[in-house]
Amino acid sequence: AFTLFGLMMGMNATYDAVAERARADRIFTWPRFGGTGVPLAVAKQVAAIPGVKAVTALNFLPGYYQDPKNSVFVLMIDKDIDKVFHDYGITSEQWNLVWNDRTGVVMSTSQAARWHKKVGDTFTMISKQIKRADGKSSWDFKVLAIVDEPPQTQGGFIFGNYDYIDK
Repeated sequence: AFTLFGLMMGMNATYDAVAERARADRIFTWPRFGGTGVPLAVAKQVAAIPGVKAVTALNFLPGYYQDPKNSVFVLMIDKDIDKVFHDYGITSEQWNLVWNDRTGVVMSTSQAARWHKKVGDTFTMISKQIKRADGKSSWDFKVLAIVDEPPQTQGGFIFGNYDYIDK
């Protein structure tokens, strides 16, 4: 009984922490079956719904770094990202770096520390799930900026240019 009580207290605290960090003005959608994100065409349809203030499309590029045990993913985002994720502390200048170099990424400090990366380094990940147009599994990214992460992101983030995965 004490073990069950302790587990329930832990679950309750976890749910409270998630609810505290959640935002009532932001909603995420994901495909029900398969897929890795919301296509740009669907994002434009959602943006046309009355009451919607901002929409961004993103795609999820899963893979690993150097060893299959080192799981990593890059969120490939479109140019409207700063309208939706304005609280991530990434400046317009940093976003513009990504828009001007489709292979560029913005990393949080924890991800940069985890992979031992600094601005200007190349970050190569292997994705067995999503191949490049040329059939290769390796995706090369250039680290363009490293930013502090907001409290709502546990484990950090890596944002890349949607155009890179789209084309």
